[in-house]
Amino acid sequence: MNGNWGSGTEVPSAPIVVGNRHAMSYQYAANLTLENVEVIKGTVGYSSTTHSVYVYGNASAENGATLNVIYTDAYAGDAANKLTDNMQNKVFVGGGYTSINGGEMSVKSGWVVSDVTGINAAWASGNKDLILANDILVDQILELSYNVTRVFDLNGKTVTFDYAGIIDLYDTAQLTVTGNGTMQMLMSTNSDLGFLFRLSGTSVLTIENGTYICGMTAIQLDGYSTANIKGGTFSALELGLYQSHYWILNKMDSAKDTTTFNVTGGMFINFDPSNGETESPAQDFVAAGYTVEESTDGENTIYTVVPVSEEGEAAQA
Repeated sequence: MNGNWGSGTEVPSAPIVVGNRHAMSYQYAANLTLENVEVIKGTVGYSSTTHSVYVYGNASAENGATLNVIYTDAYAGDAANKLTDNMQNKVFVGGGYTSINGGEMSVKSGWVVSDVTGINAAWASGNKDLILANDILVDQILELSYNVTRVFDLNGKTVTFDYAGIIDLYDTAQLTVTGNGTMQMLMSTNSDLGFLFRLSGTSVLTIENGTYICGMTAIQLDGYSTANIKGGTFSALELGLYQSHYWILNKMDSAKDTTTFNVTGGMFINFDPSNGETESPAQDFVAAGYTVEESTDGENTIYTVVPVSEEGEAAQA
């Protein structure tokens, strides 16, 4: 193909789809070469909130999907509209066997979802990585259970919880949240519990980054579950919404000795993870080799988790 592609039609993936939109499609190879092409997202429907090119191959290499993007000296378009510019936000890989310019380009890989229905469908399938295409409202339970491992890339977007909205991890489920997005409740929320995450069994939650604003509890642990917090900013709504209490990190009383918080990063507003007063007696949720630096921002106290230096003090960034 040599020539610009317009905004496309209202397809749920992208103006250009290479290969299959899901693993149940026909088992044929798909190969596309774009030369000096700009692909512009649409302004209506799904294409206004997703990406420019979606690539999904079948399981085997002979039936996979290949995308090659070429720009020659003859290219006269806007350099910012090149697919190769900010490639991660323009080309997404849904799964299967794929090749993007021979593997030379760094692109996000995952099942792109735009609503709660899409998240539930993806978590119920064999797809491990989810990429959020747009801001969404979660007003129902999103559940992961049994021996499943998933990555949820917030992709800079916002998840707002309301009513019954919560993410539950059961049994041996494992979930990693990344992508520098936001999970929040609002002052106008009608959340049943005020929780973002609730874990039980031997499930594991890992948070790499992002912003998390809970009503009462960001993460609650039960059973033998574990939460690994590597980064992110954590806070709760103003006092008074939930009987004037909040516990950003909390363990069920019956599981205070069987569950684990491993905090190795992140910033906590008005909550000290090294002195978890949600437990009796208070517990230190900060992992060995890390410590808490305390600072103030107006009326708020900020607790930032940082590595300990060899001298035993907080390491300088």
